[in-house]
Amino acid sequence: MLAQSGLTRSPLLPNSHPMLPPTAAPNAGSPTDSSVQDKPQSYYERNKVQRRDYQRRYAADRHSMGRRKMSKKNIELKRRKLREERTCPSVYTNVLPYSNRVYDPERTTLMAMDEAEVQQSCKELRSAARDSGECESAGEWWLKYAEDVRHLLDEHLVQARKDIASPKDVPLAQYRLLHTHRRIIAGLHQEIELYSQDLEAVHQARETTGFIFDGARVKKRVFRKIYGF
Repeated sequence: MLAQSGLTRSPLLPNSHPMLPPTAAPNAGSPTDSSVQDKPQSYYERNKVQRRDYQRRYAADRHSMGRRKMSKKNIELKRRKLREERTCPSVYTNVLPYSNRVYDPERTTLMAMDEAEVQQSCKELRSAARDSGECESAGEWWLKYAEDVRHLLDEHLVQARKDIASPKDVPLAQYRLLHTHRRIIAGLHQEIELYSQDLEAVHQARETTGFIFDGARVKKRVFRKIYGF
């Protein structure tokens, strides 16, 4: 019938429907994908990573006490307490362990077992010092304990120097042997240093640096200046 009326059917464009108007072809002057990509980013897009980091820090600060949010007043009190802890000088000396409770990654299982035996010897010396009547008052027993530990440290120091004079053939075995001596001597040094002051120094060390016999890392440079290896 279209042929009799002289009309012809126009070909359908791709992805077009016979009942819908055909999709207009893109003009030469229309924006392309490359022009969209070259569009300058907004402030929020440029700083997306920084904003996310800030949001994480803010959320961690607000939820630092478990999963409950903290009020502004509590946050300020907490920050003030942290500033005071950072600026407040220590009232005791404890030179060999790191101050931020760092665990010694070079401490092996055998080292921990050797340190546990020395720690048990220290425990027995503490009990003997408490029970002895050599001190003028019962509150000075820790001074006698520090003197007794000094003899124990000297014995380990003599053995360490013998091992240094006759090193092992395997470098790794020699290093671990010296590190074992280093940790034991440093642990005994810490016992003497803390108990020579008072029991409050022992309590503060437990809350801040921790004890070397419990795995705290030793400052090797400071140890070398004191003991030579």
